[in-house]
Amino acid sequence: MNYTYKNDLNSKEYDEFVKHHPQCNLLQSSSWSKVKDAWGHRLVGLLDEKNKIVAAGLVLIRPVKLGWTVWYMPHGPILDYQNKELVDSFFDNLKEDAKKQKCVFIKIDPPVFADIAPYQDFNDEVSEEALTAKKHLENTGFIHQGFTKQMHDTIQPRYHAITFADDRKLEDRISRRTRHALKDSKKRKVEIIRGTADDLTDFYYLIQKTEEAKDINLRDINYFRKLMDVYGEDCFLYLAVINLKNAIDEHERLKVDVKQRIANLPAKAPKKKLEYEDRLNSYDKLLKTFRDMAEKEGDRALIAGCISVLYGDSFEMLYAGYNRDYSFIPAQDPVYLASMNAAFAKGAKFASMGGVDGNLQDGLMEYKNHFDPHVVSFLGEFDMPINKILYKAYLFLRKIMKKG
Repeated sequence: MNYTYKNDLNSKEYDEFVKHHPQCNLLQSSSWSKVKDAWGHRLVGLLDEKNKIVAAGLVLIRPVKLGWTVWYMPHGPILDYQNKELVDSFFDNLKEDAKKQKCVFIKIDPPVFADIAPYQDFNDEVSEEALTAKKHLENTGFIHQGFTKQMHDTIQPRYHAITFADDRKLEDRISRRTRHALKDSKKRKVEIIRGTADDLTDFYYLIQKTEEAKDINLRDINYFRKLMDVYGEDCFLYLAVINLKNAIDEHERLKVDVKQRIANLPAKAPKKKLEYEDRLNSYDKLLKTFRDMAEKEGDRALIAGCISVLYGDSFEMLYAGYNRDYSFIPAQDPVYLASMNAAFAKGAKFASMGGVDGNLQDGLMEYKNHFDPHVVSFLGEFDMPINKILYKAYLFLRKIMKKG
């Protein structure tokens, strides 16, 4: 078949193709270039004889020195990697395009699953289809960067925890521990709200609390504002908050009610009296917690939050923040649940909770396992040298920097 290559696809036509493709993912949306606006970009693809897009990808272009660039396609490009003719045509054209633009090398991160299975059944194998895709890519000049294990070995983690939509309610699929956490959060008067751009300051506060607790750097508030501006209603911000004034007032009223019940008990009701006294003790403990929090936070406490984006039928939970001062309040669980349920209600087929280490023994996987996940391993990154001398220099410098 004769294909026509274009490096300036119409964004609406491009998104129509990507959104309806089995490999649909946020990082290949045309609008991702607006989030990554420090990079240049182009929308490239192949058209068939009927002028229909059959392969496409977002290229992010990073300037280096003296006019040279590096091209990167996060979770892309989008095409049938089993079709050798299509793979050859797409990447032969992309290579020629890159040469004209003084590209040192092209890095891709194809959305090809090496393996996928429920967490308890995941064997970390590489499917025949994935090996075929790897062979086709290597035949075009790509160099596979290996079946890496650690989350930070690649730009995008190779391993992800993903919860798929199915006929069951998510509340019926979560772990017993998570169901208990949901009940506990309600007991502690945690409210889950969907935020707007006006709530980004609150969310960023939670991100900063996470950075402090983990000694890491995430994103500044402008990045999150950009996500909301770019994706609009498809950007989901959920926050877990406690209205401390309401919580204190409510539990004061509950105490009065229980004390009145005790006073009205008949003399021969010792079991009921013990039950009411236990309830009073519980209210006193909660009141102490709420009052201690109110001294520090005022009338409202921010506990947890998550920002996510729906694109096509894919849902990416991008960043989560948690106020470690209140780690005893399980507020992240209802935030995750609300985010996923909202996405599934709008047609998402899956919700990606993000990357995990390949050993599947880290704290992230332990937590995400409570939401009925599948583990997905991707094929990994590939580099195609365009200028071989400069590419070797890049590899040498990277090796030195890793040693340093």
